[in-house]
Amino acid sequence: IDNSGNLKFFTGTSSEAERVRITSAGLVGIGLTNPAARLHVKDTGTADAFRVENFNRGIVFNSVSSGGMYTEYQLAGTAKFRIGQANQLVSGASAADFAFQAAAGNMLFSTGTTERMRIDAGGVVINETSNDADFRVESNGVDHMFYVDGTNNKVKIGTASTLYSGGETMSVQCGSSQG
Repeated sequence: IDNSGNLKFFTGTSSEAERVRITSAGLVGIGLTNPAARLHVKDTGTADAFRVENFNRGIVFNSVSSGGMYTEYQLAGTAKFRIGQANQLVSGASAADFAFQAAAGNMLFSTGTTERMRIDAGGVVINETSNDADFRVESNGVDHMFYVDGTNNKVKIGTASTLYSGGETMSVQCGSSQG
């Protein structure tokens, strides 16, 4: 314990290096000497800074109040992505709901390294990376297999010649029956 009331842990034989510090305020720092949170881990290497291996549950986040909570991911101190109870992230939402929030940029969903769906400021795109509609699905290289453009009251299914505008009735025919 030093003169400021900090408990320090060192490793090494010839030149000791401080590895862990518990401050007089009860903050724990691993890899740094000035922790800014109850547990503050800093790693400048390429190995995992934090890892949990467990047979059953992993990590449990528990809000101790009914107000809810969220987790924030940052890049160089700037919020990029948040996940948690919706009332913490979406105006007017309920604590019973769950939300994902891209604080900056688009939200991408992938299988492996291939993008499958994108949500951006303009809408939702599936199997394509550019967005020119409120909702758009591309399939096997066929552009606009399903397309919704609410701004212009249009829905498009299939080919470029199949375009329906607001107020019209769209029918689908399967075989010889129409429904």
